[in-house]
Amino acid sequence: MTTKSQIKINKIRMYSGLTVKEIAQRMDLTVQQVYKYLDDEKSCKLSTAEKLEQATNGISHQFFMYPVPTALQFLPKR
Repeated sequence: MTTKSQIKINKIRMYSGLTVKEIAQRMDLTVQQVYKYLDDEKSCKLSTAEKLEQATNGISHQFFMYPVPTALQFLPKR
């Protein structure tokens, strides 16, 4: 069964082409810290969401602040 956090991770991979490890390296964080920020049960701070936006080549910071399915509306349009 796919969790909501896994849905977010899959969407990030699809839209940015980056793994969680690569995002962690770009942000100078551990993989575990990035997973914590992507946890769908919690919301990250605006400043963290903005850093995630930069690290993921422009996936909106709002995507990282809301749970699935609301977060999905902030993905880039294809």
